[in-house]
Amino acid sequence: MIVTYLAVAFFAFVRTATSNTVSSFNINKLEVGQVVTVTIVASKSLPADYDNPVSVEKGEKITKEGFPITEEQYAKLKKMAESPAYVDYRALADSLLYIAMIALLAGFLFSSVCLGHKAEVREMVLMSVFFVLVYGLTTFSLKTPAFSSPYMLGIIVPSAFCAMIIAILFGQLDAVFFSVVASLGVLNASGFELVPMLYTVAIMLSATRIVRGIQRRMDLVVASVLLSVLNVAFIMLLKVMFNDSLGHEMIAYAGVAFNGFFSGILVLGFLTPLEMILNTASVFRLMDLSDLNNPTMK
Repeated sequence: MIVTYLAVAFFAFVRTATSNTVSSFNINKLEVGQVVTVTIVASKSLPADYDNPVSVEKGEKITKEGFPITEEQYAKLKKMAESPAYVDYRALADSLLYIAMIALLAGFLFSSVCLGHKAEVREMVLMSVFFVLVYGLTTFSLKTPAFSSPYMLGIIVPSAFCAMIIAILFGQLDAVFFSVVASLGVLNASGFELVPMLYTVAIMLSATRIVRGIQRRMDLVVASVLLSVLNVAFIMLLKVMFNDSLGHEMIAYAGVAFNGFFSGILVLGFLTPLEMILNTASVFRLMDLSDLNNPTMK
């Protein structure tokens, strides 16, 4: 748990250090003339340069609570937000506290009180790895121009794959709880954008439900096709909900469809190795062993 927290905290630091925030305010959401609710004080001195010919002195009050932002103040805020030497430690602290809250929630959900039994160490290790994977990919993907849109995030993050693996190896309830925890992590990693979080929880819960009752490995191919359709449907619904054009970023539809189909194929490839590593048996393995034509039954 501690290792997982430290790994996620590292990604949170990277996200904060590369984000345009000042005192937890996103510079893109501030404008000249806007009244600020806090007094922002510069923690470091920043000299003037060619791109932004204003200087900032350490300890200087950039804005005052209750007063509108002037053009000069906005230029200084922008300089602070874009400077690699300036890290918004307030935003970082907010993220670390939020991650700690997720850790506490996960500890409660995977306790015997909610789960009905105490989660095994191997189960917690796998879910920790998956959580770090989802959080880390979300953090770095949104920093790249190709995946900076919240609708493009579903192309690269293997949310459905993680949910399907957990549901098959450890059960539906475990996968449902993990879906909730992972989606809350995505909410933080995306800078509290609702679209990635809603998409993640929708597709993970859908993937969990789809694999319920599957008894043959080849049924995962059908599940992959269904996931592809659902991925596209969820993106379209979210665009309608948030008043975005359905015709914008058409590549997102093809990308999430491929992600859904490929997730099922990845499950087929990774399931057997994970069964061996974790020393557990999925329903597919149990069905194989119960087959009277299996050499071990003769």
